[in-house]
Amino acid sequence: MASPSGYGSNVRQSLVSNGVSNNDIGYNKTNGYVTVKGQDFLKPSKVLDGVSYDTLSNFNNAWNSYNKSQTQPSTSGYSTTGTTSTPSYVPQGMTSTRDALNSYGIDNSRIGYNNGATTVDGRYFGTPSVNLGGTTYYDQTGFNNALGNYQIGDMKQQILGNTQLPENAYTAQIDALMKQLNQSANTQNVDAYGTPEYAAYQAQADRRAQAGTRAAQEALGSAGFGRSTALGERAQGIQNEQTEYLDTQVIPMILQNERAKQQQVYDNLANLLNPLMQQQGYTDQRSQQNLQNQYNALGMLTSEQQRGLDNNRADASLTGTYLTPEQQSMVNSLLSLKQQAETKGITKDQRNILSKQADQIRSRMQASGIDPTQYGANVNFNTASQNTPGRTLQGQQLDMQKQDQQFNQGMQTRQQDFTEKQTGIDNDFRSEQFAYAKARDAVADSQWSQQFNQNATQFGLNYALQQLQQQDDQAYRNAMLSINQDENSRAWLGLGNTPAAEYNGMNANQVLSALQSQYIDPTTEKYAPPKDAATREQIYQQVAGYGLPQGQDDQVMLSMGLTTKEIQEFDKKYIQPSTGTGAASAGK
Repeated sequence: MASPSGYGSNVRQSLVSNGVSNNDIGYNKTNGYVTVKGQDFLKPSKVLDGVSYDTLSNFNNAWNSYNKSQTQPSTSGYSTTGTTSTPSYVPQGMTSTRDALNSYGIDNSRIGYNNGATTVDGRYFGTPSVNLGGTTYYDQTGFNNALGNYQIGDMKQQILGNTQLPENAYTAQIDALMKQLNQSANTQNVDAYGTPEYAAYQAQADRRAQAGTRAAQEALGSAGFGRSTALGERAQGIQNEQTEYLDTQVIPMILQNERAKQQQVYDNLANLLNPLMQQQGYTDQRSQQNLQNQYNALGMLTSEQQRGLDNNRADASLTGTYLTPEQQSMVNSLLSLKQQAETKGITKDQRNILSKQADQIRSRMQASGIDPTQYGANVNFNTASQNTPGRTLQGQQLDMQKQDQQFNQGMQTRQQDFTEKQTGIDNDFRSEQFAYAKARDAVADSQWSQQFNQNATQFGLNYALQQLQQQDDQAYRNAMLSINQDENSRAWLGLGNTPAAEYNGMNANQVLSALQSQYIDPTTEKYAPPKDAATREQIYQQVAGYGLPQGQDDQVMLSMGLTTKEIQEFDKKYIQPSTGTGAASAGK
């Protein structure tokens, strides 16, 4: 493409002519420099439709400086030519804008960059996923969406700019022919006397008249009447005969012939009109077909785009998650940057570049309705990749049902644990009462009877028996023998030996870690217990939903910042007390 007058040389074309690959040429929108392999090369004096221009002298100076910088060492694995270069490398899962557009036949001369957007032929193409060192990149989803929108827009522009049929060359020929036919139809009068044929016949008639006159002169002269009036009369008669011949025979013949010629010309012109009109119709039909083909192409592109949207909506009805192509592109791009930033061996400067690009994407995410905190700088790739943004109403309803089901199951487990605990306490109390009665009767005659009863009342049967064993071993043996002889009393000895039901699930530390990650303070990037009552009650519900073994759930709740009083109040709210004897309370 020729450079505009007064703009100098095309910087990109000049670089390519010096052996620089198109893929290595970029643009740093921060400082306005054209870049080569991420290194600032030249700040163009003029930019038109995303194409940079400068004088040949300025280009040569920049080129010489660039060649000198090539002697500087570069970092292995990343293009960092020169001491002032910006790290430049291809993000994982992305392709450069120019490479992608080149693969669709769009030449580099048509590609530009303006206000953060890629342009083709000076028109908006799309917003690239990232811009590293002046080179823009797209993820596949983002590029496909941008290309589809551009193709549809380009086709619309072509159609709107060509709604009228092109000028038909046959139309002018038909107009000229019609004019000629009209003129021919209006000029049917023929001047027979002015025709060459008439002139020839007249000359012939004159010769015959002259010959006849001479013959008459000779005849009358030999008879002696050479000067008589008879000769004059005879000569006039001969002339009149020739004139009559011309008027009665030649003129009608000439008129007939001329009219026949005119009719033949008219017929020939009329015969040409039909083929010309047919060709005109064929040409118009082809033009209309070309326009229809453009409509069909636009319909195909639009239909294909709509099919993709319909497929996404169909998937959303199954998965409960829906993202627009633009939103999906942002998620893909941000995950790609996170994955690359966590690559082993990446430098701090390189990570900072990726971080700046990620911040820009997060800003666009928020504007599009996606919560950027799910992909914040404090969230690693593995955690971020597990997020499911764009939950539909149906998906949110399914999530709520799942949470309710999980919570109900957890509360059932907690209810069962509470009931079993209370039942155990009741059974323990009953068994202890039976055992106490037997032991009390066994030591009734002992001097330690009163002390035993007092210890059992204040500190429980175990303590009373321990004290009795120290004071009177025989009395202790009598008490234990009496307990063993009774089935109900002997059950007291076996309390606490029944194994608890085996628990399968996340342990307390895993539950604690999972819950704390949901309440990270963005300032300290650490867990901070929520202050509002609704969130604290939600934490109780979440912990209860995991169905941890008895005691462990309370430990997790306490670690999450809930107080013992809060836990007891929530237990009263969500756990229905069993209808026991109340012995547990009585024995405390």
